Amino acid sequence: MSKQVEIIKTFQDYQNVPNVPFLSAFTTKFIREYLDEIGVSYTENMYGIVVDPTKIDPKKPKILVMAHLDHPGIILKNNSEGVFMGLAGTKRLQDEVKRSNISIKIFDPKGVYLGKGKIKNVDAGFKQRVEIEANFEVPLNSFGQFDLNYFDQDEKNLYGYNADDGAAVAVLLQLIKDTKESNFNVYYLFNTHEEVHQLSSWYFAKTNYFGLTNRDFIVNLECLKVENIKDLVKNLSISHLENFVSEANYEDGVVLQLCNTGCLFGYKNKGENKAETLFKKGAKENNITLQIGLIQDSCDSRPFTQFALTPNIVSLTIPNKYKHNGADDGKVVAEVIKKKDLEDMYELMIRTLKTDLNKIQEKGKEEINISLQIKNQDFVTNYELMKTKGLLNRRLEIAYYSILSRKYFYPESYVDRVNDLISKCISYVKYYLSITLKLN
Repeated sequence: MSKQVEIIKTFQDYQNVPNVPFLSAFTTKFIREYLDEIGVSYTENMYGIVVDPTKIDPKKPKILVMAHLDHPGIILKNNSEGVFMGLAGTKRLQDEVKRSNISIKIFDPKGVYLGKGKIKNVDAGFKQRVEIEANFEVPLNSFGQFDLNYFDQDEKNLYGYNADDGAAVAVLLQLIKDTKESNFNVYYLFNTHEEVHQLSSWYFAKTNYFGLTNRDFIVNLECLKVENIKDLVKNLSISHLENFVSEANYEDGVVLQLCNTGCLFGYKNKGENKAETLFKKGAKENNITLQIGLIQDSCDSRPFTQFALTPNIVSLTIPNKYKHNGADDGKVVAEVIKKKDLEDMYELMIRTLKTDLNKIQEKGKEEINISLQIKNQDFVTNYELMKTKGLLNRRLEIAYYSILSRKYFYPESYVDRVNDLISKCISYVKYYLSITLKLN
């Protein structure tokens, strides 16, 4: 079986895993069973699953390679209401609901399929409440997923319910299986909660769980829309970068993502982004097409940037035009990615993990480091936005603590209700104190 076929098979299997933010028991079970089958040890907490190096060599730098497990969906209170988790742009989805019926598949809290229902209305406000219609009983903490074909393929493309981030999850598992030796101390991380303001990566970054320093590397594997920050592209001429960065697209391969909206990765740390150099050289030496991207969105590289652990951070992204099933744009469709992009992400990663770092760093002197050039006159980072996101994460990590601990959303007992109330009260007190003290 070829590597591409193996990765596609894992991707296909992952499409059938029940998947909604906060209901993490199904996705983590899938990862545990895969790792158990290939004989790899791991540790787990409520924020993720970690595979440590089998042997740590203090002379080697660390590299953290991560992907996230959750995908947007509806958590249901009963057969008439629920809440949409992990989806932006619900106003456009609300408009689509008015134009056409949107069908959902409904599962009970144990993942047992109950039947199909319809979305009647979506609240475009902050709470993102959803009205549904189902002619059967729906227990508390059941969940709904868009009624789509979960997997299909043709000669060039893969079609799935969950390419974001199921594609990267499949690649990450294959990397763990195939990488026996590396010039890095390799840590693998499956973030349980990304679609809800990167709660998992915020925890791992805040605690510096992996003991990262300036010499270490972070690689986030993603599957996102390729939406260029056009105002930034216009500014490239200011830094004489117009010949090194162009607008990324859906046709020309995997994207080396250097930023999120308002966040140049590694902006708090001095020096060049050696992860950028590492992947650019790796792609060139192995004839792998790689786009350089100044991309809108928010991903797990952002929290690690905010805690200034290392300047060497990138997201390696498979272009996914219909991310979140296109629902951010109102329409509801399967996510589509290219088979070649999936294979290229794997090949680039497997070769990078075996790279001779000394040679890469020597050759890196011949090329411009785009991240460093931008950092010198940073027209990417929005410091007020980063402060706002940081304050929000500090509030949500407390507000959602009891929910993350029990692995279901709606309280099912008096104790749950009390714990939720306490968590929310503390979170808002600390939030307003943080604003007063101007934390960032």
